[in-house]
Amino acid sequence: MSPTDTLHLEFKWLKDHPEFEQRPASIREFIGPDYLNIEGNVRPALLEILIDLFGEETNPERISKYERGIFTGGIGVGKTTLASILIPYMCHWVLCLRDPQGYFGLMPGSRIAFMQMSTSEAQAKEVVFGDIKARIDNSPWFRNNYPYDPRFKTQFHFPKSVWIIPGDSAETTFEGYNILGGILDEADSHKVTKNKDY
Repeated sequence: MSPTDTLHLEFKWLKDHPEFEQRPASIREFIGPDYLNIEGNVRPALLEILIDLFGEETNPERISKYERGIFTGGIGVGKTTLASILIPYMCHWVLCLRDPQGYFGLMPGSRIAFMQMSTSEAQAKEVVFGDIKARIDNSPWFRNNYPYDPRFKTQFHFPKSVWIIPGDSAETTFEGYNILGGILDEADSHKVTKNKDY
C-alpha cells in the first residue's frame, strides 16, 4: 500500500470516528517500531494472547474485547511482559481520544487511571511498573506524542489527566481515581485478612 493510500485510510478512519484525534494502533502495530519497538522480542504465543484480548484491528468502540482476563503460568512464561504491554496499550488508546473524560462521561479534568496492583507497594514499583516504564521510555510514540511528567518518579502522569499508578492491595490505595483498567500481579499471593477477603 502506498503512503498516499495509507494516509487516505487514516483520514477516513478519523472522519468516521471524530471522537479520536488519532487512530489508536492495533495491538500488532503497537508492538512495532513506531510504538513500543519490541516486535522482535514478543514471542508468537504472547502475541496470540494480545490479539485475542484486543483483536486484530483497532476497535473504536472499546479498548479490549473482554472486561476481565486471567493469565497464569510458571516463571518465565511471559506474565510480566504481557502486563508491560497491556497497560501502555490501554493508556495509548485513551490518549488518542480528543476528550477522554467526555468520552467516558467524567467531569473535565478528572483523572483516568490505569493501576498496577501487587502484593506490596515495593513489589508493585519494582517489578511490573519497572517493565512498564521500560516500555514507555523506549517508545517513540509516547515520547513524540504524549510524554509523561518527569517530576513524578513512581507514577506516570500523561497529558489529558491520564495516569498509570502502582500500588499494594490495600483498599484505600486507589481511592479517588477513576480506574479504567489494571493488572493484579501475583494474584495467588494476595492474603485473606480480617479486613479483606478476595
